[in-house]
This record gives sequence, structure tokens and C-alpha cells, in this order.
Amino acid sequence: MTDLSATGWRTNSVQSGDVQTVRRNGREYLQFPIVPLTEMVLDYPEQGTKEYLPAASIQETVHLWDGTLLTYVHPSNHNRTARNPDAFMGEVIGAFHDPTALDGGSKLRGNGLIDVAKAEALGGSAARLVELLRDGKQVSVNAGYSTMNDESRSGRYDGEQYDLVQGPPLPDHIAVFPSDSQIQARCSPEDGCAAPRANASQDAQIVN
Repeated sequence: MTDLSATGWRTNSVQSGDVQTVRRNGREYLQFPIVPLTEMVLDYPEQGTKEYLPAASIQETVHLWDGTLLTYVHPSNHNRTARNPDAFMGEVIGAFHDPTALDGGSKLRGNGLIDVAKAEALGGSAARLVELLRDGKQVSVNAGYSTMNDESRSGRYDGEQYDLVQGPPLPDHIAVFPSDSQIQARCSPEDGCAAPRANASQDAQIVN
């Protein structure tokens, strides 16, 4: 099993109609569709590898993504994990629900739910994310996960060379953030990921 690391990101335009306001127990939430994973070759320049995430690996752990924590940046603790008290009280702003496999398992789709009051109280990128979602503007998404049973073999997928085949992804968190932040996307909307229709990735070692 690999170390937790940050991988694949995507950027995508968001339609304001895709974002719904939900109120529960006096709190306001924003609900919107997310595609955090898609079958593709992910580039890890910091590791010097290109890694293929196949549909078969995505399909194997779809159910495990239900309840995965949403963050507005990748967690900054030593293990880069959202399963940490400081991350829960800080970077965590919501959760991902209703995961399902699309297109023969080549995409993971679900619904994000963001706690508006917490995001606005954190300020900065978290508060701006709320504004962007409400306005139907572009945002980015990146899944943080570890993998098991990776295969060290090379090949090609969709015209791209890879050095390693990622095994089933074990979710830790999904980062949702403004597209103009310093986090760099590993993949584009054309790759098929996004929130409310976007997907993305950052420099940490938690795989996407």
C-alpha cells in the first residue's frame, strides 16, 4: 500500500443550477455534484512517475467514499490526512455522499455538502469557495487517497505512457478549492473530473 499522497486534480465550470442550498437544524449547507476520480494517467513530477488509475480499481472501493471529508485545501499535518483533530477543526468544511460509478466504472461521482457557516468563519479560500459555488463559477477538486496492491509495470492508456498501475484507492479526503489558488491541477475538465463538475490535485503525497 502506498503512502497517503495528493494526486489528480481537475478544473471544471460550475453551473449555478447544480448547486442547491440545504438547511438542517438551523444551519445552511451547499450541495453540489462532484466527480473526484476518473480513469486516467496521473503525472507525479515530484516522484518522477506517471501512474495509471484504472476503472477496475475505482469500482472496487466506490462504497468506501461515502462520508469522505471535504476540505478547502489539503490537510497540512505531517501525514496529510483529514482524519486528524486539527484538520477536522480546521481544513474540513463538509463531506461527500452518495458515491456511484459512472461510465462503466471509469468515473466516481457523488454529492458534496459544505457547511456554509464554518467555511465563511474560516475566511480566505474557504469563504471564497462558498461565493464561487453560489455564483456558478469555476472551482477545482482533488481526491486525497492511499492505494493498495499497486503494480510496478509500464504501459499506455489513452495515448499516455505510465510507469505504475494504481490499485484500489482508499479515501482520506477530497479537497475543493478556487481554481486560481496556488494548488496546481494535474488534470483538466476534459479528463472528466470536477465540482459541481470539477476535479483536481496538489503537491502532497495522497493519491488521486
